[in-house]
Amino acid sequence: MNRFIIGQYGSFDYKKYNRDFREGFYGIEACLFRHEQDLANLVQEATQVGFQIGVHFPLRAGISRIRDALFLSSDRAVRLQAYDLIQQELDYFGLIGAVGVLKIEVSMSMNRHVPSRTSRKPVNAYLRGFPKKGESTILPLS
Repeated sequence: MNRFIIGQYGSFDYKKYNRDFREGFYGIEACLFRHEQDLANLVQEATQVGFQIGVHFPLRAGISRIRDALFLSSDRAVRLQAYDLIQQELDYFGLIGAVGVLKIEVSMSMNRHVPSRTSRKPVNAYLRGFPKKGESTILPLS
């Protein structure tokens, strides 16, 4: 079974949607939308056409100082803030009708709070079961 999706980054772009989306496609992967109206347009189209909404975390731009959720941080406070941010987004996804999260980006080099190479083993334990680079998996919300 093929499950094709197209991406929408930053906004719901009707030109891209009309050009790329085809009958029978599974859905749209949304990421970093800047305006509530774009989210409303996405939900409206999904409802009318009958496709699924997936999210490339984070869905909303500007909810965090940095894009990636630092849930692998060695600093407990930073880690707890990351989990709180993720939970807020998951709650929001449910409100707009998203069926799953396609991925949560983990950047090991962007922040000094992420464990260093000397602590790679615990980091790998967190990542066990996650898709490898270049792969996508939909994690259902329910």
